Amino acid sequence: MSLDDQALEEIERQAVELAWSTGKLLLDYFQGPLHVEWKGKEEGDDPVTEADRQAEAYLKEEFARRFPDHALVGEEGAGEGSEAAPLTWVIDPLDGTTNFLNRLPFFASSIALLEEGIPVVAAVFVPWPSSQRGRVIHARKGGGAWDEETSLQVSPGSSPRS
Repeated sequence: MSLDDQALEEIERQAVELAWSTGKLLLDYFQGPLHVEWKGKEEGDDPVTEADRQAEAYLKEEFARRFPDHALVGEEGAGEGSEAAPLTWVIDPLDGTTNFLNRLPFFASSIALLEEGIPVVAAVFVPWPSSQRGRVIHARKGGGAWDEETSLQVSPGSSPRS
């Protein structure tokens, strides 16, 4: 099974939509009080917030509805015990929980689709200083990478520009 360009484009569109929705959910939590738990062996080790869990629950529900034949792997346990599938979504609904709970706007929500273990679609929500709603960077196999509607290009040369 190999997804064609049209299928990848539609899946990318839905991944972008889900990244925006998850980003909005995270920004709503970012403004209010947070309940924090600890996944590690002691307090202060590997925090998880209600925002982490709610964002993952939202994505799990949406993937089950939109892509019932796809598998899901999530940081907070989404997809545990599910059967392996040729198409697998890998999500980190709140990447940067420590920054998030310390009110530092350096976090993301990452969504990617693997086809037979190879990344073919990705969408990442990030908060952005000049935007109330953040940004979604996205890409698909054969379709390039995009910052919303702006095509991203690799800078020429081997050194970063100043």
